[in-house]
Amino acid sequence: MRRATWLPIAALSLGVIAGCNDDNDNNPSTGNTAATSYEADITRTTHGTAHVRAENYGSLGYGQGYAFAEDRFCTLMDQIVKVRSERAKYLGPGENNANIASDVAYKALNVMERASNNLPELNKNTREMITGYAAGFNAYLEKTGAANLPGDCAGADWVSPITSQDLVAYYLDLATLAGSRNFLPAFANAKPPQANATGLALDNVNVRIPQDYASNGIALGKEMTAGEGGALLSNTHLPWEGEAIYHEVHLTIPGELDVAGASLSGGIGVQLGFNQNMAWTHTTSPSKQFILYRLDLAEDDPTAYVVDGEKRSMTTRDISIDVKGMEQPFTQTLYSSDFGPILAAPSQGLGWDSDQAFAIYDVNIDNAEFLGTFLEMAKAQSVRELRQVFLDRGGVPWNHTMATDSNGESFYADTTFVPFLLPQVESQLLQALQSDPQLQQLFDAGLLLLDGKTDLAKPIVVPGFPVAGAIPFDRAPYTFRDDYVMNSNDSYWLPNADERLEASTRLYGDPGTKPRSFRTRMGLTMLEGSNEFGSALITPGQATKESLQDLLFSNWSFTGLLWRDQICDGSETGDLGAACNTIETTWDGKLNLDSRGVALFREALSPIKDLLTDDGELIQLDGNGDPQRNPDGSLVTEAMFTTAYDPADPVNTPSGLTNVGSQTLQNSLAQAAQKLGNASLPLDAPLKTLQFTRKGDETIPIHGGLQKIDGAYNKVEYRDDDNLFTSTLPALDRKPVLNEPSNLTEEGYLINYGASYVMTVEYTEEGPSAEALLTYSQSNNADGRGFFKDQTELYSKKTWRSVPFTAEAIAREAVEEKTVSSP
Repeated sequence: MRRATWLPIAALSLGVIAGCNDDNDNNPSTGNTAATSYEADITRTTHGTAHVRAENYGSLGYGQGYAFAEDRFCTLMDQIVKVRSERAKYLGPGENNANIASDVAYKALNVMERASNNLPELNKNTREMITGYAAGFNAYLEKTGAANLPGDCAGADWVSPITSQDLVAYYLDLATLAGSRNFLPAFANAKPPQANATGLALDNVNVRIPQDYASNGIALGKEMTAGEGGALLSNTHLPWEGEAIYHEVHLTIPGELDVAGASLSGGIGVQLGFNQNMAWTHTTSPSKQFILYRLDLAEDDPTAYVVDGEKRSMTTRDISIDVKGMEQPFTQTLYSSDFGPILAAPSQGLGWDSDQAFAIYDVNIDNAEFLGTFLEMAKAQSVRELRQVFLDRGGVPWNHTMATDSNGESFYADTTFVPFLLPQVESQLLQALQSDPQLQQLFDAGLLLLDGKTDLAKPIVVPGFPVAGAIPFDRAPYTFRDDYVMNSNDSYWLPNADERLEASTRLYGDPGTKPRSFRTRMGLTMLEGSNEFGSALITPGQATKESLQDLLFSNWSFTGLLWRDQICDGSETGDLGAACNTIETTWDGKLNLDSRGVALFREALSPIKDLLTDDGELIQLDGNGDPQRNPDGSLVTEAMFTTAYDPADPVNTPSGLTNVGSQTLQNSLAQAAQKLGNASLPLDAPLKTLQFTRKGDETIPIHGGLQKIDGAYNKVEYRDDDNLFTSTLPALDRKPVLNEPSNLTEEGYLINYGASYVMTVEYTEEGPSAEALLTYSQSNNADGRGFFKDQTELYSKKTWRSVPFTAEAIAREAVEEKTVSSP
């Protein structure tokens, strides 16, 4: 019996989709041409920022690669081994064959071959900078020697020189962070339902739907600032360990490029930062950047599928993986379709059986040029020029963009690459979402599911657009304003409390039908003020970079603002007396190091972390603790808020506590008090005794809080995420967890994720004035240079430090100078 399909799109009439992507004259297919020699000057200033100056892009890349290698060599080397599919070769099969699975997955994504194909097509400046970066990275290795490397890879047999192809493969991996990278085990697990099928047998394969990535960005215009120029807050939230960490640089080619900011590990250029006249930042967008296709299989062959009534065979590729400790290589056959590679995660409804299989289309699968886009962004001298870069080149893989300039204009756009569906296909999709609650839940959580019965379901390819199958940027939502724009990872809809944007497709995210996140509401509340909060923290016409710093580090808890005075509701004298007194009297409603009672409030709210829906409803559980469902598959919920969400007032609604909500929180408050008591943690313990990170043997207290529980704007937390943390290098050791939603351990709360590169920029008459913090510090190495924990300590103390940009400022703060060159 055939299963019902998700979307009845097979009957759509045939239409012209598009032709192939034209070659760009600026991207000649000349291969990987490297300069014969490189030379760059590297000046280190206080706290380790690398100021790299060179005469051309190849030499600039050489200096940036060399400087990065000094600080985080092992981080990138580990990732290169990963994309080469060589982890099992050097590290063995791994627990539950994890290393083999990783190697197979990257073979399935074919990143090395894609890198080889993409490299000669890249923009000349991009290609030369990548080639130079690899050469500079290798020069550091040659100078230091593998045995003498600082860090956890010293003497490792997997340390080797890298190539520009390796780097592009790694960049393709980064480009799919919100897409294919979430399905790595499922690629390795994909094999047909045949008795003789060979391949990995992985236990409990799970795919992680990309969500809950976080960052805050605010760009102020001249109506808000004290001068005529704009100001920017960049508060990106990423891991504090692993590969997705930043490195701070200032890159200069005289007369061509002059930009300061931060780059992801191993990345060329700057991904967020500022130049003489324009500053920008990013937040992760909830837009859809990949499609899962259900393939209807031929009745006589599980490796063939039916499209538009015709049978098509899957393409196959036999691969071989060397495995340390095994006499013979591991072999597997990989399968792919016209819609993308095949994956399988049966426990999550994505099984491959005789009726169906699943393929993934990732719009960023060949987006190797995105770092070149960042190079062009860095040269834009106004927000209008910045938007033109996006119009010419498209956006960036998974981010919103906020920017401001010296003219005092601010800019917001969803700059992600979103699949370009035919209108008929999207119409069918929206109809299906309305009729199928479970499909709607998956869509809201990040999964776009389509039926692969027709080629019309494939994305439209626009001739000449840089990324095949993506919506051209002139259709992306954007705005320019003179007061402010902001985003905290919600959709494009509300960049300002007074503006509602529209989008050309539902794939850009929710158009205001659902409440904004606690963090978005906290940000807008601090910018605008509200009945609950009182006055705004930003005064129009008076804002400076210090105003933005104070806003971020005010550390208000939005859930505290909502419920702190309501949670007890007359229970102050009963069994909850001590707990209620702590929350209502002792706690100041903030997440500062001296704030007392944070843990009690956090633990009390922790049960609702996964029970509060995006609609502000409280999911009801059955006797086994599982979510209750209605006959149509929808969740059984009760109202949590007395005042429902109102799209006309998204900052202040929903609010209040219903009787059900109050009783739920009171019950969990009693359990929280008992839990803390059992762990010998005082109810009124200051946060500085409970929340911390480690740098070497030193414990450093960390302020800020959790997003969904505390409603923190300044987000910090512990995250164990196989998509964000693919590194095999040693990670922070966490004690046994006492409460999973809050990550409470017997030591308190270990932090390894959240506020990362925190930057404020203000444009004054004298030019850009910037201060920043790299929360985990500039170097992985406790090598005596002083760059290993210094900024972590500054962050703990809320002490900002300057970002020297002019030659005079750099000279004043210089602590090390060198010239690096190739032979």
